[in-house]
Amino acid sequence: MISLNAFAQDYHFTQYYMSPQTLNPALVGQFNGCMRVNAGYRNQWSSIMGSNGFNTMSGAMDAKILQGQLKGNFVGLGVNFFNDIGGDAQYGTSAFGMSLGYCHILDKKHPMTIAAGLQFGSWQRKVNLSNLKLENPFEVVTLTNNVSFTDFGTGVLFYHQPYNWLSYQTGFSFTHLTRPNQSFAHYTDLLGTKFQYHGTAFIQFADMFTVIPMIQYSTQKGARELNVSALGKVLIDDNLTYETAVYFGTGMRFTRPGADALNFYFRYDILNLAVGLSYDVNVSPLHVFSNYKGGPELTLQYVIKCPKSKPTVYSRGKKMFCPKF
Repeated sequence: MISLNAFAQDYHFTQYYMSPQTLNPALVGQFNGCMRVNAGYRNQWSSIMGSNGFNTMSGAMDAKILQGQLKGNFVGLGVNFFNDIGGDAQYGTSAFGMSLGYCHILDKKHPMTIAAGLQFGSWQRKVNLSNLKLENPFEVVTLTNNVSFTDFGTGVLFYHQPYNWLSYQTGFSFTHLTRPNQSFAHYTDLLGTKFQYHGTAFIQFADMFTVIPMIQYSTQKGARELNVSALGKVLIDDNLTYETAVYFGTGMRFTRPGADALNFYFRYDILNLAVGLSYDVNVSPLHVFSNYKGGPELTLQYVIKCPKSKPTVYSRGKKMFCPKF
């Protein structure tokens, strides 16, 4: 028998908030500026698989348009890609997606918005057949080394700032709505629809200190994942255009049947650039083999500010309450 079923969940990021378009297409354009560029790299399971550990690279760019014509409301446009490869058979997944979103202001006095987004993507999965070993060498199986398919997703986002010291956003998304066939063999293996929920709050306890609790939950084809974390933000310098800040925090990822990883986060914002670093400490039953070593993740974000831009519904004077993730 041989099984090439890609039953496992999609790729995941510990710093999922630094990959907004793969979290929720409604997040496209949701930042203070005109254009945003994100990039990320993640390595996982090298402690067990050595050079065959999984490596994931991602990148994205998004922008907001028509904000002046729509009286503060805006249309968001974005593109994103990722590449993930690992295992003895060099099982790889690559994808390119395009996102379109619309954000509508519900209340300007106590900033409140609602946004919706759509995403269309092209996916490809590859495998090195020469590295595969059949459990039954006499079994005849017809395989292909790559499979391609298109994908479609959608999402909704809600943002509210009821007080100067408190703002929050919450949303959900669906991907793989078309449930494409991803099988390398003659049988059918449908990619399960993935549901994600996420929520973030920004609680300002002092002018220079903000606590950011976050939650993210996803489910796909019977697999479930829950991320619960909290960051502390220390504001070092603030002005109307740029801010310098340090973030630090910790969190826990849960999967079936229980705790999977303890996560540690660090981020540094300076001028238009944000640099994030996280590390997963494996606490699942696999820690016997991994020696508690999970995976490091590095992210970069660069925001191009709008020339002579006016404060948006997300900002009040110098204090920026819009989620910068």
